[in-house]
This record gives sequence, structure tokens and C-alpha cells, in this order.
Amino acid sequence: MLRIWLILLTALLPVAAIGAEAFVPPDDPTQSATYWRAHTIAPDADPQAAWAHGVFRTLLRSWDNSRVAPQLFVVKATTGPWAASLADGSILLSQAALQTCAQFGAAKADHLLAFVLAHELAHQRADDLWHRKFFLLSGTQAPAVQRQLRQGLSADVESLADLERREAQADHDGLVTMATVGYDPFLIVDKRDFFSAWVENIWNTRCGTDGPAADACTQARARALRAQTQLSAIAAQATLFELGAQKYIAGHYESAQRFFVAFGRDYPSRAVHTAIALTDLARAIEIKNKLIDAGALPGPRWWYPLVLDAEPVATALPGTLTAKRGVDLNTQRERERMHQLFEHAVESLEKAIRLEPRHRASHILLAVAYLAAGNAPMAQGVLHGKYIAKFGADAASDLIACMIAAAEGGDGRAEKLFTALLQRIDTETLGDASLPEHLLRFGAVFNYAAYLRAHDQSAKAQQIWDRAAERARISGESLLFRAALTQLNTTTERVRTPEQAPQVRNLRLGDLLTSAPAAAIRVEFLLEGERYTLARYADGAKFVLDADSRVLHAWQDQGAVSLSKLIAVGDAADRPLKALGMPSRYVVLTNGEYLAYDALGVAVRLHEGRVAGWFLYGTL
Repeated sequence: MLRIWLILLTALLPVAAIGAEAFVPPDDPTQSATYWRAHTIAPDADPQAAWAHGVFRTLLRSWDNSRVAPQLFVVKATTGPWAASLADGSILLSQAALQTCAQFGAAKADHLLAFVLAHELAHQRADDLWHRKFFLLSGTQAPAVQRQLRQGLSADVESLADLERREAQADHDGLVTMATVGYDPFLIVDKRDFFSAWVENIWNTRCGTDGPAADACTQARARALRAQTQLSAIAAQATLFELGAQKYIAGHYESAQRFFVAFGRDYPSRAVHTAIALTDLARAIEIKNKLIDAGALPGPRWWYPLVLDAEPVATALPGTLTAKRGVDLNTQRERERMHQLFEHAVESLEKAIRLEPRHRASHILLAVAYLAAGNAPMAQGVLHGKYIAKFGADAASDLIACMIAAAEGGDGRAEKLFTALLQRIDTETLGDASLPEHLLRFGAVFNYAAYLRAHDQSAKAQQIWDRAAERARISGESLLFRAALTQLNTTTERVRTPEQAPQVRNLRLGDLLTSAPAAAIRVEFLLEGERYTLARYADGAKFVLDADSRVLHAWQDQGAVSLSKLIAVGDAADRPLKALGMPSRYVVLTNGEYLAYDALGVAVRLHEGRVAGWFLYGTL
């Protein structure tokens, strides 16, 4: 049977109910997940538990991986919904909490559950349970030491006002977190109030009537109003980062940097500095590849792993860099511009590492920046002196080591390293936090083949791609299989032009959105002194409009809709490849994977093996 303090602990109860018991004794066994293991529901034994763990895994993409991630436990319960953070870093979620989220329907349930869990992650990240951890740890000391440690600490560690402040901050941070990984924070306060429904399920009564839940319902309504107010600011900030990511995926790197910089002015972080570095690095590599193609720099063209944010990566498939930008390859100015961009990327990445010294992907990206800039010794120093020294060698570091060896000389060491790496990725399951496994496989094959062709071993390079294509075919990796066929020139597949141009709610970029304001939730925001409007519709369509209501950005996040009658939200992940053909780029971010089609001006988002939406973009 659940003890009453759990209901008081829950972060999703109204604050008035929380204040009744603020202190948990240091010897309370319920502050450890061990106590609850007997009541835990395994995800492989229950569909709802599996659902909760899936949403939790998605949220952890935004977790700072220099810290040990919390664990989730779904537990049996006979009382109303609750969620709780424990002092040992665990998060508990009751069956009733899952049912409360599910009762809002499939279109909203994932987003509501994401908020519940993101709220608890916010408490863990802010270390709101520090005093409970302190008492639990002090309990392992000798009695005299315990008395000394506790001297001066009162039992009333958390006042009601402090709890209210922490709950408000956790609501805010939870909304930001869920938006960062692709969930829609607006659904928390759409139509029926989620907070009131939570209270109603706890008290088994309806809000709006007198009774034992009246005060709790009042608090719930106040919390919903506060969340709506917070959403205006959060929506503007989340939109800036979303637009930056869209521009980056589209290959519009200067525009992407503009949005990232604007976002970073209010929310500076390691992720923002990394995103800004990526835009500089991508532009520098773009110039470098054109110089290589023109014979002004030695080759070969490498595939560089460009890592964005905590866990995901962003990279261009070979042969898709946007040559249409028309760089003058014969001027010293372009060489200087390339080196300046590399220097800016290094500066931003060093700032990111200072903020989070234990972030693996930032170190890998710093080594890539030095390597792409032609400074192999510095890349070697970062790889061995920082990355491997801190985190140990892995397949991602092996890939960079192969490229460094190839850049340093022709002693045959690079070929040996490439051979060993290919053998490793063919025989092992790779779990590197800094680079997804399928991109590691592609990068190893592409760069080894590029190395072989640069050393007049084209026949062997052909064999490498043959083997990669066969492996991808057997394993069902559609994108890698098609990429391999493209390298082998055994396919003439081109992007298929649909009968109808890609649209969102029958609108294209540049169109006027003339719907009545009541048709959408609208939030205004400023960017470099200009006023813009975010318009969000119930079917998951979103637009950014200028002052004249002209569509500047358009994207679809969810809903029972289709793109040009060829793909629909919920389709299998390989459907866009069959319907639209091979994309110009494949990019992985915190909120999903993207297939970008430059010829169509549309990028399709994939999530959990399904089509999750798309956005429109123009060509340069």
C-alpha cells in the first residue's frame, strides 16, 4: 500500500497539498528505488509501461550526459495518479498516472506523459532533493559525525513558498525540455485543462463543485494559467531554436546561425555554442570541398561527423553539398574565409566544453574541426589527450583516428586502421554516445573507400561498397542500402516529383495566411527588432508569419494529414524513400531524424521508426 507521503511528494499535485509534509526522515526506505522493486512493472510485460519507458528515453536525449541519467520505474498503485522523484535519482510513475494521460486520446497522450516525466527530470536536474540525499548519505556515517553534519539544519527545510517556486520552475523547465525533443507543450493547456483532470482523478470528483477537492482544483486552475503564461515565452524561444534547426537541415547555414545566436542571447548553453559551431564548420567544409573539386586543395573529400546537441548528430550525405552558392574558388579571400570559419568553430566548441567538460560529442566535434582545418596534430591532441583520456576509445574515436592517420602520411597505417574499424563495425553492436551506429557504419565505409580511391585502389573501394550494400540489404537499413547503391552507380534513382507541390494546410512559403485569428493559437515574438507571429493549429500545422501575415516558415508536427498524397504521419520510416526517392541529406537531431529533399524544398521528420511530420524550405 502506498504511504501518504508519496501523494504529498508528487510534483504534479497542487502546491497546497504538497506543503502538508515537507520533510522526509533520513531513514525512510521509500526514498530508494530498492524499496519499490517488488511493485515495479517491467516494460516488456505491460504495453503501458513500455510506452512510458519509450517517452522517457526520448526525453533523456536532452539530458546532460556528463551526469548519470535517472531511472524510471512504473509501479502498481491503488490510489490516484502520482509521479515522484526519489533521492537516489529514480523517478516513480504510477499506473493511474499513465491512465490519466491516456484518457485524453492518442493524439495528446504522448505529449502529456512527456510533460509529467519532464517535470520530474527538471527536479532531478535542479537537485531539488538535495536535503534528502544529504540525510541519506549522512546516515552511513558514525553517530557523532551525523550529529555534526546535521547541526544547524532544521527539519523544515522546504517552506511552502519554496515548494511553490520549485514547482513553478519545474513546470517551466519541463515545458522547455519536452519542446526540445519534439513534443508539443501547447497540448498541456489545450481545451480541457490537464492539471484539473489530474486533481479530479486523485480526488475522484469533478472540479467546479464544492467538496474536498475545491482548494486543490483552485490550485490546479492557477497552475494551468501560469503554464499558459509561461508558454508564450517558451514558444518564442523554442521557435527560434526550431527555426535554426530547420535552416541547418536545409543547408542554409548562415540563416541557421542567426536563429541560434538569437536563442543563445536568452538561453546560453553548451548546446547553443555547439549549434553555432556547427554552422561555421559546415560552411567551412562546404568551401573546402569546392576547393578540392577545383584542384585548389588536395583531396580526398571526407565525410565529417557533425554532432549536434547532447546525443544526436547532423551530417550531409556525400555529393549533396550545395554548390549553388557560387563561391569564387580562385581567390585567396575564400581561403581566408574558410580558415576564419574553422577558427570560429573551434572557439565556440571550446566554450561548449568549458561549460560541460564531460560532454563526449563536443570533444569529437572539436577533433573534427581541427582535422577539417588541416591541423592533424591538434586533432590528434584532442582525440588522445582529451577524448580518449576522459572517455576511453570507441568506434567514433577510431573513425577520427583513421582520418588523422590518412592526413598525416602514406606509411600504410591508415589502411590498417580502416580495416580494423570495418571489422569492428561488422562484428560488434556499437553503443557510442557521440555518434549513432548507422552513421558510424556509413562514415567508416565512405571514408575508407575515399582513401582507397585517392591511392589508386578503385577496385578495392568498389568491393568495400559492394559489401556495405549487401550488409545493409540483409539488415534492412534502407537508407544506407540506397546510399551504397548510389556510390556504386548501380541505380539511376532520382527524387520523384509529386503531382502536387509539398504544402502545409494548402499553403506554401510566401503565401498569405488569411485565416481568422481564432483558427489558431498565435504568439508574437521579436527577432532583431522585427515582429513575427507563430500560428499553431489543432492539426499540428505551424507557421511563422511576418508583419503582413506572409508565411516565412511552415511545418507539420502531427495529425491525420498527408504530404502531396504520397506520405502521411504515422507511415513507416522507409515510406519517404519509396515515395520520394533518395534525399539530399540525412540529419539526426534531438527531436528525430530528417530526410531533406532540396529538389522539393521539404524535409521529412522520422521518430521511433515512423513519419512524424515535415517542414518546407526554399532553395538558395
